[in-house]
Amino acid sequence: MNPLPARGSLKIMKTAITVRSAPSKVPKTYSSLRKEVCRVISEGRERARRAFEQEAVRTRWEVGRLIDTHVLLHKERAAYGESIILRLARDIKVHEKFLYYSLEFYRAYPIFHTCGKLGWRHYQELLSVNDKQERLALTKKAEAGDWTIAELHKEIRKNRGKKSLSLTPYRLTLTPKRGRLGCYRIVPSELEPLKNAVVLDLGFSNYLELPARITRKVKAGDFVRRLRGKLRVRKDKRVRTEDLYTYRAFIDHVIDGDTVWAKVELGFGHWTRQKLRLRGIDCPEIKMKRGLKAKRFLERELQKVPFATIATTKSDKYDRYLCDVFAGGVFINEILLREKLARVVLAL
Repeated sequence: MNPLPARGSLKIMKTAITVRSAPSKVPKTYSSLRKEVCRVISEGRERARRAFEQEAVRTRWEVGRLIDTHVLLHKERAAYGESIILRLARDIKVHEKFLYYSLEFYRAYPIFHTCGKLGWRHYQELLSVNDKQERLALTKKAEAGDWTIAELHKEIRKNRGKKSLSLTPYRLTLTPKRGRLGCYRIVPSELEPLKNAVVLDLGFSNYLELPARITRKVKAGDFVRRLRGKLRVRKDKRVRTEDLYTYRAFIDHVIDGDTVWAKVELGFGHWTRQKLRLRGIDCPEIKMKRGLKAKRFLERELQKVPFATIATTKSDKYDRYLCDVFAGGVFINEILLREKLARVVLAL
């Protein structure tokens, strides 16, 4: 006598028998057979699509959770968040935007229970809503109503006038942050040989040792302006914090619509080469048609001028340098939004 199957096997057998014992109505004609077969195939494809979407969303969330928890363990290390994403993207051969989006998704939905009703493109639209409560309310409405992406986008646009909501994924204005060239701050030196001295903060973690004739006239915290000459500065009480970290930049290479490599002139004969991200916006990946269009648009705009002026900001989340880019007085970040080649993103 054969032994009884395990309990799990009984469950599988029972399920299989249940499915077979409840067949659909037997088609009597060829046309009804064709109709039923098409219906079953269509429903199967839809179930497979929804299952794939659900797993894609879950994968993004899990990737974001792993990166966020790892970065928090090393939050005391400057620029670690940015460097680890770039390194991870290179090592596992995925686009860095995939990792950035995943991290943004996890931070927007730290407690997440997918039910399979919303796909990744739905969440991309929802990430444009900066207010947490508004975003969660729209998420619940979209799930309950089984909204299409177009319906969700339309609902977000209806809330354009609300203070707590982003205007749209393609907001038409972005307040520029533009300082003044040649403005610096005197800071205390952290280098052991110059422990009791002050230095000039050039930005991008670069510092300039000052001669005694200057250090006798300034103290830590003073703002100064660069004068004509090899190394001449003057204390200026009109300079403010928002005037700092503004430079001339010579663009080497446009990576995509929102990221460039540039040689940055720090002043006093000092230069640095940096990978810069345009602040406040995000463009599609260049493998997408609109992403490639954004890259080519940015290239054309930057080719119109011999150099760009950039005002840099260090990101709170990734410890990387974001920048507002101006080409001949044109605010490039905003132009990309107006051309609908980029969307506003949560602060990175």
